[in-house]
Amino acid sequence: FRPGWAATAFFGICQREPNRDDYTQSTPAGRPRPEMLLDWEAGIRRQTPDWNLSANLFFMDYRDQLVLDGRINDVGAYIRTNVPRSYRAGIEIQAAARLGRRLMLGGNAAFSRNKVQEFTEYRDNWDTGGQDAIRHENTDLAFSPPVVARAEATWEILPAGKTYQLSVSLSGKYVGKQFLDS
Repeated sequence: FRPGWAATAFFGICQREPNRDDYTQSTPAGRPRPEMLLDWEAGIRRQTPDWNLSANLFFMDYRDQLVLDGRINDVGAYIRTNVPRSYRAGIEIQAAARLGRRLMLGGNAAFSRNKVQEFTEYRDNWDTGGQDAIRHENTDLAFSPPVVARAEATWEILPAGKTYQLSVSLSGKYVGKQFLDS
């Protein structure tokens, strides 16, 4: 909309069929359904010759997302089940800047809420030999850290434009707390 600026908007629908194991490891009465994702995103970017900065808001609305709930089938394999509603919502930020002729700094971070609205977890009870059902509401989504960030510094020893280019980079990454189950 102006030189050096860009705005984006996106809406997408994605569907994923259960894996073969989801069918073979479940009973006919407990067959999982395909999961569906409604993905809404909007972003803005500012770019100059020496730096750039962008931000992207997202809301990923899941219907029937397949998750591990702790249950096991008759041969001891873990099975996945559909949770009616879950979501991921947050912001992604990216920035990079050239400081002088040879030094570049850059990084990105994603901050999000990742929640399952209703979920029944099954935990092994070693005293009874069975499993206990535990009901959760608005609980964290498994394998979904609320913060993921990365930073990098690059020093160009032989700058671009020469016959050879040589640079050295130092990078670090932070991954927030995540869980193996919801």
